[in-house]
Amino acid sequence: MCVAGPRDFVINLLINGTIAWWLFSGAAEIPVAGAGSIFEMLLPMAAIESTATSFTGLLNGTSNLRKRALVQPAFPRRTWLVRALRYSLLQGVFGFLAALIAMFVVRLTIPTVTLSPATVTIVIGLISGTLGYVVHSRGMLKSASLFAN
Repeated sequence: MCVAGPRDFVINLLINGTIAWWLFSGAAEIPVAGAGSIFEMLLPMAAIESTATSFTGLLNGTSNLRKRALVQPAFPRRTWLVRALRYSLLQGVFGFLAALIAMFVVRLTIPTVTLSPATVTIVIGLISGTLGYVVHSRGMLKSASLFAN
């Protein structure tokens, strides 16, 4: 079973970096914690990205298995979809909780730090690209154990 490629990293980097730039480009400085901070974007984005990226990883992994005729589908399409959505939503909850914990750690350790919009864009793009790659790869690998005979 293969894992995600560099393309998946770049896609997540570009999408989330563009969203960060769009949201924060008009500000002179962005606080790391508090009102108007980067976590106002990161909390929902962590949940959405983890859910969507793991679901596409499951789709890609299952598709690769079927194309290679390594396995026959173990479940009917509806059951597969329910299991895939359940797994993906659970990944979204984990992503949200990880961002929430990071937010509390940042609020306790460096509450007054501010960053430039360019720095925020680069950092969010690199972190989300890396995490998107990992979550997508995990979804692809999980597809073999969840959905194959």
